[in-house]
Amino acid sequence: MQKDLENFLLQMKFTKNEIEDMKNIAPTLDVTTLKEVKGVMRVLSCYGFPKEDLPDLFCQNPNVMTMDENVLMNELDKLILQKIDIEEYLKNNPFAI
Repeated sequence: MQKDLENFLLQMKFTKNEIEDMKNIAPTLDVTTLKEVKGVMRVLSCYGFPKEDLPDLFCQNPNVMTMDENVLMNELDKLILQKIDIEEYLKNNPFAI
């Protein structure tokens, strides 16, 4: 994992053990950049997911951090078309995307 991403996750109040657990669940975190994670965070926020709840989502499903922004937007657009509340949906189903 890139040092700047690890430092960013530590600033989000994750422990080193939690970061290791996340990497075990989502091995591609080792090649994910901080810029990519911030892009995912921006997309989720734009679709109504509260910024303050992102650490919980990332802890439950660290694979979200490794998603391509365009793929994420497409998945979220599909939910919007079904009139699904993004925040509620992801909080109840963190592995849904």
